[in-house]
Amino acid sequence: MGRLLQVPNPQTGESLKSFLSRISMANHYEYISWMYELCNFKNGKSLYRLTPRENDLNELSNLVGIPCEKLWGMTYVNEFNDRLSRDYYTQLIYKTGLVYKHSKVCPCCINEDKYEHKMWDLKINLACYKHKILLINECSKCHGFISYRRINVEYCNCGFPLMNLPKLHANKALIEISKLLQYSLNKISIKEETYNPFYELSLKNQVSLLTYFSKQLTLYLDYVKFTNNISTTNKNFQQIIIDAFEIFENWPNNFHSFLNKFRSTRIEKRGARLQLSGIYIGLHRKFTQPEFSFLRNEYYQSINKDKNRNHKVVRSKISLIEESNFLNSNEVTRLLKLKPSTVKKLIINGVLEGDYKDFSSHEQLLVPKESINKYHALLKNNLSLTEVAAMLDIGVRKVVELQNEGLINALLGPHMGINQWLFAKDSVDLLLSNLLSTVKIEDDKSGETINFRQATRIASFYKLKIGDFIKLLLKKEIIPYLIQPQNNGLNQIMFNKSDIEKTLKFYNERTGCVFNALEISRILGVCDGYVRFWINAGLIRSNSENQVKKVHINDLLNFQKKYISLQSLSAKLNIHSTKLRRLLLEQKIYPVLGMH
Repeated sequence: MGRLLQVPNPQTGESLKSFLSRISMANHYEYISWMYELCNFKNGKSLYRLTPRENDLNELSNLVGIPCEKLWGMTYVNEFNDRLSRDYYTQLIYKTGLVYKHSKVCPCCINEDKYEHKMWDLKINLACYKHKILLINECSKCHGFISYRRINVEYCNCGFPLMNLPKLHANKALIEISKLLQYSLNKISIKEETYNPFYELSLKNQVSLLTYFSKQLTLYLDYVKFTNNISTTNKNFQQIIIDAFEIFENWPNNFHSFLNKFRSTRIEKRGARLQLSGIYIGLHRKFTQPEFSFLRNEYYQSINKDKNRNHKVVRSKISLIEESNFLNSNEVTRLLKLKPSTVKKLIINGVLEGDYKDFSSHEQLLVPKESINKYHALLKNNLSLTEVAAMLDIGVRKVVELQNEGLINALLGPHMGINQWLFAKDSVDLLLSNLLSTVKIEDDKSGETINFRQATRIASFYKLKIGDFIKLLLKKEIIPYLIQPQNNGLNQIMFNKSDIEKTLKFYNERTGCVFNALEISRILGVCDGYVRFWINAGLIRSNSENQVKKVHINDLLNFQKKYISLQSLSAKLNIHSTKLRRLLLEQKIYPVLGMH
């Protein structure tokens, strides 16, 4: 599809969902979902879950004429890294630290700027430091949360103008948090009269740390839950963020006061004993970067000075994990973040060294510490399922197909569960190298050029899976003619579309390829009931008189050349199907079937 007629300029600090809403408004779309469909986004809620490993913004870039790098800058990929990154801080932010289900807005900024700032989508950001008022997430008219899928960023879906939302004065601490986050995003330093280590952290570390402590407060003390589905005007919710932020004021005195809150909690309250060990593990095991050493050091001093028996027990239990040469089931599952059943399979299959015994009343499991280190080295030097998918630039299901066909080597395979698969990096490198070596450069080639992903889609039409297609490539029955280094993985390999279609058509004629109604429905993107109706009406020629109709590849190709469904035509012309049907009838263009 060509470039859109009306493309507003992206604004500084604007969120991607706001930009898509303004594009939809400028092009007079009835629904913002049309824009998401054009960009191949399944829903608006997933915009912050987009990742360069699984998604690309090429469709959107082509539509609006803006480079992908600038579009990614409207998400948090640059600040918080890829959502699929394994580090704890990134996972914490994407799972807990962002608002996905609705929008927060500053009524004054909406009136002045006419767009949404991406900073508003941080859960810990409850204020606008510029106007010193609260960000509002509830509509004053319909009393519902402000939808993230609004066609007009200036209005609620009920029609209420968001600039008329109440302008509520924000707490001084909330304003300071908002200012600090905005300055950190813009990489502007703030000088403090008294030492506060929080101000010296990067935006990613600030958000992850404040989110972590907010969760700790809500899990164990008397606060409301740290959730998306709560009003920003809720005083208790505001207090969570304020108290978490004030832990770092007057450092380290407020931090020690924070720990004393747990110590003064009565034992009968939920998690009072487990609380300190949970904080210890969080600070000692998760916040391991040198930037967080100020936290761990103060916590160790607090534990060593504490004479309370309960906390000595907590420290001694943690010390056992550090000093023992063997780890039990609970310790192993905590360190590896695996289920006990998965650890058992790792031992049975020889991936982990260890001793496993199954008694009548319980199971006993011991693993040497050295084996844990070897397992971590194995993970580091090889590739997970999602990493292989990112490297080859294909979906995870396609990776599974390649493994089933023996084209890549799985060190940990299906018996471990798909999330635990581990692939030999050498085998993936070898496959990519072999496929790139099949390219025969031809500068004067005419016709439409397609990449590997588009070629496999055509191959699926001919009932060839990705493994079969790659085998044809390796046998040089299909020869690509161009390499595009700017593309990722297998999509560097480029083909001539007509050559692909001719080769695959000849291949399927040779193998006698036929389709049933369900397979045709998947190819055409319609329900199988429509396909059966078209077969019975004679539009698609069937070679079988049995109840299960079979259609030859040539007959299916002839059908596609002669006919197109209203749904497909609507998508191709970017016109709603109801409006398109009316226009066709006005031009006296009648459907072959479907008038009644």
